[in-house]
Amino acid sequence: MDDTEIFNSDIPYFGAAWLEALADGSDTRATELYDCIEDYTKADIQPLFSIADHEITQGQPAFQMSYDVNGG
Repeated sequence: MDDTEIFNSDIPYFGAAWLEALADGSDTRATELYDCIEDYTKADIQPLFSIADHEITQGQPAFQMSYDVNGG
């Protein structure tokens, strides 16, 4: 891969390739793909934590976050 920039549209491809590598027993490839997906996810989410942790938000009301495993 010549272009190392990852876009949202690339993630389904990487996810499918990761699952294939796991199924094939290609441990090195699976690890590389997992690391790529993890790095992308961290880069996507980290700025949100930076905003929440910023000094200007001190004393502001918090909101509860939840995750519905059933997708509802």
